[in-house]
Amino acid sequence: MHLSYEFRGYYTLAITAASTESYQATATPILDGPQASDSCGSFAYNQDGELTTGFASLECWNK
Repeated sequence: MHLSYEFRGYYTLAITAASTESYQATATPILDGPQASDSCGSFAYNQDGELTTGFASLECWNK
């Protein structure tokens, strides 16, 4: 299952790897959008509220 939604021209929000027990939510900057050059890149977390490895750091989440 994969759902996505463009949020106000800044990010594409997506739910991936969804099942009855788990999911991953991501926010990816829209190409040519105002966040496209942001150094944090994409944000992601899972069903336990844990940040997903390989995406934005905790420092970026705290901005």
